[in-house]
Amino acid sequence: MKDGKWFFDLRRSAWSRYIDFYMKNRTDDGIVSVARNITFNTLNKEEVEDGILGIPFMSLPIEAAQSLMDQLWGAGLRPSEGSGSAGSLAATERHLADIKTIAWHALKINSKQGGAS
Repeated sequence: MKDGKWFFDLRRSAWSRYIDFYMKNRTDDGIVSVARNITFNTLNKEEVEDGILGIPFMSLPIEAAQSLMDQLWGAGLRPSEGSGSAGSLAATERHLADIKTIAWHALKINSKQGGAS
C-alpha cells in the first residue's frame, strides 16, 4: 500500500464494554483503503518457549499512532499507570494559578509584591 494519510475512528459499542476500531488510509491520488480483519495464528509450544512473535500485524507511522492514542483518549480510555498527560498538567497549573489569585485576594496581598510566582 502506498503511504498516505491514516485515519482512525473509535466508537464505544452500544450496550457493551467494547470499543469498535475503524482505520483507513487515503493516498495523495485519492485511493482509499480500509482495514478489515486481523487473523490470529496459534503458536506451537516451541515457538512460545523461543519467544517468537512473528511479524507485526500492523506498522504505523508515528502520526497515525498519535491519532490512535488521541481517539482512545476521546473514547474515554486513560493509562492505567503513569503521571498523566501534558494536557492534564496544564489544566492543573491553570487551576493552581486561579487558587493562588483567590488566596492573594482573600489575604489582600498584591500579586506583584507578595509571594513567589
